Amino acid sequence: MDFQQFIDLVDKIIWPVTVLAGLLFFRKHLGNVISSLGTIKAGTDGIEMTFQSKIDDVQDLIGTGNSGAISKSSEHISILGSRAETPYQQLMEIKDTLNQKIVKKAIEFKIPTDNTSNSALIDKLKEVGAVTLQNARNINALIDLTNSGNPSINQSQVNQVKRIYNAVQL
Repeated sequence: MDFQQFIDLVDKIIWPVTVLAGLLFFRKHLGNVISSLGTIKAGTDGIEMTFQSKIDDVQDLIGTGNSGAISKSSEHISILGSRAETPYQQLMEIKDTLNQKIVKKAIEFKIPTDNTSNSALIDKLKEVGAVTLQNARNINALIDLTNSGNPSINQSQVNQVKRIYNAVQL
């Protein structure tokens, strides 16, 4: 193999090797992105992405499930001044309410909240004993769930998220 053949070989394999290395390097992040999509349905209306499987995973983690053991009244979250008209807006209100509760709890334990993510605040609350390890895991799962919602969410899914929200202790 002379030098020119070596250059041609490198030229042909450099991009596939680079893409493979990138996929290996970012596999955890790509896995998180893919898992946050939930399920993908292709139909006559195009491609629809829902996050029902993510809801199911969080319900399994927290233990709320779809067994029907939770009464309809457990779906009520009192959000003062709620103006939500769509299921997606309701989800965003749940997300905002969760954020406010986390920040309030952090302030209560004198944890600085400026430029700190909810997950980081939960980790700090766990460190000071304000939340248990299991509860921190549940709250982080709920944070991830509310962050991965999309405008195609339906009322049934919002009701499931409300049950999860009510089951999480903060």
